[in-house]
Amino acid sequence: KTNVRPKDIIEICSFDGYSFKVMQTDTNLKSYDFKKGELLFEYYFDGKLLSKIRLPHTSPNEIGPPRFQYDIYATCLDKSGNAWFGTQGTGVCKYDGKSYTWFNCKDLIGSIRDIYEDKNGTIWVGNNGDGLLRYDGKNFINFSREKNVHNPDFEKYPTGKPGLMSRVWKIAEDNQGNLWVATIDNGAWMYDGKKVFNFTSKDGLSQEEVGIWTIYKDKKGKLWFGTEGDGVYTFEEGKFNKFKL
Repeated sequence: KTNVRPKDIIEICSFDGYSFKVMQTDTNLKSYDFKKGELLFEYYFDGKLLSKIRLPHTSPNEIGPPRFQYDIYATCLDKSGNAWFGTQGTGVCKYDGKSYTWFNCKDLIGSIRDIYEDKNGTIWVGNNGDGLLRYDGKNFINFSREKNVHNPDFEKYPTGKPGLMSRVWKIAEDNQGNLWVATIDNGAWMYDGKKVFNFTSKDGLSQEEVGIWTIYKDKKGKLWFGTEGDGVYTFEEGKFNKFKL
């Protein structure tokens, strides 16, 4: 992918074990039954065709270049069948199968990097700047601010400061029900339901403020962490271990 962004470039392929195939796109579909299909980035997949999801441009929160404000950066299909969308500059939108609802929350302004539903049905949102947010069924609560790990000076110091959970890139959950958060500038974080813990170089990562892009839990429950320029780590027995071939 390049920095040049022509209209509606299809960049999703399927792999059947032998070769890659560009997935066909249906440009005429206007409604989506997410309970029967899948969300793939900015697209809905019904099992055969991809359809570009077009959110209504009615968000009360708008920031950044108008052309990219409504680009979808994160998706989540919750247990009730609601589809959640996180955007580049217009916050979070929920689709219940009939209508779209935008949330009026200043802490959702900016790039939404991930949306995750935990085992208890709680929706969590990762924001690039305002940290981790929790949905209580009516409103979004800034969890990072609640736990005193929020960066109030993000606009002035966007690169972040040690010990703050403000630039959240990915959210996951382990088999014990602990919530894990990847930040792009301050390592990994874990919430056990009461306290938050920050994992950096003291816990096996090679850098104090390593950037973590993604978290993946495999079938055995092991957590894998993909970093920015520092390879892949696993987390076992309370420590990070760098994966080596």
